[in-house]
Amino acid sequence: MYALSSIIKLLLVIVWSMTSIIIATLTYFLCFQPNVMLYLAKHLWARPVIMILLGRIKVYGKENLKKGEHYLIMANHASYSDIPALFRSVDFYLHFIAKAELRKVPFLGWYMAMSGMIFIDRQNKTKSRESLADAGELIKQGKSVVIFPEGTTSKDGEIGTFKKGGMHLALASESTILPVRIKGSRRLWPSNNYFNLRSSKVEVIIGEPIPYRAYKDRELEDFLTDLRQQIIEMGN
Repeated sequence: MYALSSIIKLLLVIVWSMTSIIIATLTYFLCFQPNVMLYLAKHLWARPVIMILLGRIKVYGKENLKKGEHYLIMANHASYSDIPALFRSVDFYLHFIAKAELRKVPFLGWYMAMSGMIFIDRQNKTKSRESLADAGELIKQGKSVVIFPEGTTSKDGEIGTFKKGGMHLALASESTILPVRIKGSRRLWPSNNYFNLRSSKVEVIIGEPIPYRAYKDRELEDFLTDLRQQIIEMGN
């Protein structure tokens, strides 16, 4: 039963995603404004995807967000549904840092590139540093960027070790870090089982922003360990 309903959900997500990409592409060529791609991702694509998956989003901690401020968002990554959940949880546009392999996905890769997403080639350190520099420039321009410091989706539901790339980006751009905990999204769309998608409440918990001055002199690994523990405890 769950397998059949999961297949139907995934097919609907694919069809709606393709439809959204086509609408966004046509709209972009009418106005040539990259922000229209982000607007449609947030308002046209993300909400129906969560609805198709039978998800319900509850956001906590929005009072920690300051109007007009921009952030480097560091969140745990339990599911593919984390992305639409984050789009729906904040009032500003988000630029995601994604693995380079997604650039090669037909239509999706083009859409992500046109909307200003940053691709990281984890197999090439030089290109990876260049991509992080591009992300840093976005932040300096007042954009909010999302990075999943685990580097990939969790296979067992536990929050994995945080990689250093996110902190290199934070230090280079002197960013305000916004810690975010996502709960319930793995049940909605587990990354290691496409045939067991279930309805779920997805909780997005926004922590207190961490200014540059609070971490700039910290040992990198010590701060990452503390940040990971903070995000874990935000879900308790």
